[in-house]
Amino acid sequence: MTAPSLSAFDVDSRTEIIRTGRRAATGQVVLSQEGKERLRATATFGTLDQADGRTLVTGEPPVLPDPDDCVDPLGGKSLDGVSNTERVEFRFAEVPDWWRGSPPSMPE
Repeated sequence: MTAPSLSAFDVDSRTEIIRTGRRAATGQVVLSQEGKERLRATATFGTLDQADGRTLVTGEPPVLPDPDDCVDPLGGKSLDGVSNTERVEFRFAEVPDWWRGSPPSMPE
């Protein structure tokens, strides 16, 4: 007997506001399938009109090359003790400065 396959639409989502402050709010979403947590994402949002210091504002997603044209920093391997690298492919459009141990030239 084989287990039934799950489609991308058999997902329950739960959102939660974790913290609300004067300038920023943090929330999360948890995606579950068959009662098991499959993904948790956390994000912080703020108002830029009150920002001071260096601020990166991008009005649209960056233009990225095809994944096959990107750099695989792990060379198709996983990292011992880091199970996420066994399930997710990491790709860079170009190798960032911090990967080489240099200070970043651009906030990324």
